[in-house]
Amino acid sequence: MDLHLLLPEDRMTRINTISPMDLLDQHLFAEWRELPRIFALARYWSDSGERSKIPDSYRLGAGHVRFFYDKLQWLAYRHAILTSELLARGYKLGSYDEQREYLKWLKAEYPQLWNGWEPSPADHRINLQRLQAKLEAKPDFYTQKKRRACPKHYEGRWMWWYRVTDKSRELLQQPAKDINP
Repeated sequence: MDLHLLLPEDRMTRINTISPMDLLDQHLFAEWRELPRIFALARYWSDSGERSKIPDSYRLGAGHVRFFYDKLQWLAYRHAILTSELLARGYKLGSYDEQREYLKWLKAEYPQLWNGWEPSPADHRINLQRLQAKLEAKPDFYTQKKRRACPKHYEGRWMWWYRVTDKSRELLQQPAKDINP
């Protein structure tokens, strides 16, 4: 089975490198929603014996998703801090417990895919340039904490993705709770 059947070409999967606190609302929510697709794709890739080459470096476009197939630990942490930031912004996301159990199982069954990663300054630059281009294409669409975003929001931001709050780190170890503001 071709992996493209699981992820049609018209379905983008965004994985950013910068801190979730620096993402605009739409980019933050889209990444949070799309990132879990990679867990299933990586699992299928491993089970199928397909050994398409994993790119050596972070990229956008062709190879972007495949780059993360063996970096599931990083993706799990990334998703946890995206969740934490969405909750901090007042989004209602429901329970995270089912996904947490799936990730524990995935880590136990596919340890070869459970690796970390640290984005380089070049990775951040590529990511920020793409985000800024998207913002400039639709300047009236994007918001920052539900307020209209500055048209140059991403310019000059060289934040590392791991700038997180203590609450984000705790999310990995505690059961998620439904938030009802």
